[in-house]
Amino acid sequence: MPEIQKVFEILDIFNLPEHGNDIVFTHTTGDNTLAITGNEYNRIVFQLAYGLQHAGFRKGDTIATIIGNRPEWNYFDMAMLSLGVIQVPVYPTSGFDNSSFIFNDANIKALIIEDENALRRMKRSIGHLPDFVKIYTIEKIKGYRQWTTLLTDIDQTENFNIQTIKENISTHDIASIIYTSGTTGNPKGVMLSHRNFVSNFIAVSELMQLDLVKHALSFLPLCHVYERMLNYMYQYLGIIIHYGRGIDSIADDLLLLKPNMICVVPRILEKFYVKIHAYGHELKWINRLLYYWALNIASNYKLDKKNSLLYRIRHSIADQLVYYPIRKKMGGELKVIISGGAALHPKLHKSFTAFGFRVLTGYGLTETSPVVAVSTFEYDGVKEGTVGPILKGVSVKIAVDGEILVKGPNLMMGYYNNPEKTEEVIDKNGYFHTGDTGEIVHKKYLKIKDRKKEIFKTSGGKYVAPQSMENKIRESAFIEHIMIFGEKRPFPGAIITPNFEHLKSWAEHKGIDFKSTDELIENPSVIQRFARDILEYSEGFDHWARVKKFIITSKPWTPESGYLTPTLKLRRKVIEKKYRKAIDKLYKN
Repeated sequence: MPEIQKVFEILDIFNLPEHGNDIVFTHTTGDNTLAITGNEYNRIVFQLAYGLQHAGFRKGDTIATIIGNRPEWNYFDMAMLSLGVIQVPVYPTSGFDNSSFIFNDANIKALIIEDENALRRMKRSIGHLPDFVKIYTIEKIKGYRQWTTLLTDIDQTENFNIQTIKENISTHDIASIIYTSGTTGNPKGVMLSHRNFVSNFIAVSELMQLDLVKHALSFLPLCHVYERMLNYMYQYLGIIIHYGRGIDSIADDLLLLKPNMICVVPRILEKFYVKIHAYGHELKWINRLLYYWALNIASNYKLDKKNSLLYRIRHSIADQLVYYPIRKKMGGELKVIISGGAALHPKLHKSFTAFGFRVLTGYGLTETSPVVAVSTFEYDGVKEGTVGPILKGVSVKIAVDGEILVKGPNLMMGYYNNPEKTEEVIDKNGYFHTGDTGEIVHKKYLKIKDRKKEIFKTSGGKYVAPQSMENKIRESAFIEHIMIFGEKRPFPGAIITPNFEHLKSWAEHKGIDFKSTDELIENPSVIQRFARDILEYSEGFDHWARVKKFIITSKPWTPESGYLTPTLKLRRKVIEKKYRKAIDKLYKN
């Protein structure tokens, strides 16, 4: 690994284009795409750094940002890093309690907020801010200072010696405080240093194949450490970043911008696959048979590349008939898909690999900046059932109880204003206790099993690890989310939110009449269909650990509704509390 610079410097660490007029970012809004060159990027960051200093911000000050994926994120990020100002990114979907806690706990000096929508969502929290907190907006909003007011004419900055300021910043200084979403209680502020970020994105950069990737589409929130680290990696490697129109426009942006690489959470690939699968229903019978034959071939792909000659022949035919059109619908230039944030279903991993994409899985946490292990482009870089080899420079060991322990230059400095919680998770030997259980396979690959705290014990004394089963059952095209419960109960039960797009299509195909989603989920044929899928996808799990009864709900689970974290993890205690009466009734019947 190259020696880490004394400071996280845009000019020294990042490989901006050799010719400053080459494009670094593009930003698409509506029908327009704006391109930003290396020269523009450097100039704006320099001006903004001066403007922030001139406005009174100094090393160690905290500034909260609520900014989507767009070039302005980088302008503020780099300007703050250059000054030693600490960025506190906040999810736009954060509720009043979370956002107010973060603003107060981090003692922010300013808030940078993107647009009127974000301002409206945060209005109550903003109303509780102290008077000294300065507010700037990215978009022009009446009554607020726009961020461009911080930019100063370049001629007026001649006495601004940013290099001297940078020399007073240590690699061990805090670069950012990222508050974990948390499934219960207040979020914890993860302190990440300049060294944490740099060590991680350089180690990941060494695994990339630049002959495959020249352009990347960025749509996962940059306030999350996963996409942020990748954003640094792209810049470090000189990969052009396309900021599209948001997570709801991925399909359109793939066709318009034609990136070579995207990074996703598994739910995005699940939604892609549901649409791919549903398309077959629109075909006439012979074409439909061939289409689903090809999808079945894809789901049986061997990730270790040890596919038989007969399989390879069938795959070649399926590629011409089905996989090639799928690649065209996903832009035609997409080559690499990185999946992180949660476990990727083996069926999806196999299928998208068979479709012709390099699908690499990884594992990490906010506290580890984030990557701990990731699959690679090498011949043996992908192993089914694992998240890939442990990252270079990172030390991983498995505790006696199966918990994954991590140490390395990517490990956080601790939790902000919370030394007690820090001591709980980082032991005397410097290892971080992740809360996940797993094992190391062949002394190389990391396999994730379950969340330690989510394992429950039935009244019969049997332990159930719900996450593995939930991930498997969610392979059903009918199921959007599932939460399995059963602590001190006679058997495991589940609450399910359907994928209504697929369910309605199936119901119409079956001639089932319904006037509302509530009526649809109460239909005996629908309940029977869900029971069948639960039974099918539970094969392989211990009989006593399988779901015996379930509840279907029409209420959507989203971060906004409070059922999911901003990273789409289940808020188990919240869900169980909301459905307490239905759960009690389930066990009485």
